[in-house]
Amino acid sequence: MPKIVDAEARREAIADAVLAVIAREGLRAATLSTIAAESGLAVGSVRHYFVGHSELLTFAAEALVDRTTARLESHLVVLTAAGSAAARRLSAVDMLCEVLPLDGVREVEAAVWLEFAVAARLSTEFAHPIGMLHDGLRALVTRIITAGVQSGRLRAGIDADVEVARLHALVDGLVLHGVLVPDTGDVSRRVLETHLDSLSR
Repeated sequence: MPKIVDAEARREAIADAVLAVIAREGLRAATLSTIAAESGLAVGSVRHYFVGHSELLTFAAEALVDRTTARLESHLVVLTAAGSAAARRLSAVDMLCEVLPLDGVREVEAAVWLEFAVAARLSTEFAHPIGMLHDGLRALVTRIITAGVQSGRLRAGIDADVEVARLHALVDGLVLHGVLVPDTGDVSRRVLETHLDSLSR
């Protein structure tokens, strides 16, 4: 009896292999042969699920966006339900930390995000998924700052637009720093906590 293969699960597993190769060796190393070897498949098997190299890389980039978004949305539910100011601050920091390289999974994702972001500067191939990540983080930061202003938790008179841009830039910088200088997780979290505290009354 022929073995039944879950096509979507296989595509996700191949995407995992793409992300692992890119995080470890860079975007240029993510050839069909290296991805096939990483996933334990023949090149022909990889081609069976993806029309070509471009589709494979784009799928991996979109998988990265989807996984990050799912985690952020789960934190957003907690943030919305949080009662006290302290609980909301904790939820906001937890949510922002989801994009920082604070464990093995997020270290891979952050490294790959940087690889794709650099590539997107010169190629439209990755512009859409990277744009989705950028816009998603911007929307998240905007929600945190806007909710703080509307609830009166943040200092009176702050420029919300400037504070959105500052917090977004801070998170982006922590991602870059975390990839280039590993083992900065505790410091990164404290940086976010200190920054949010500095905006509070």
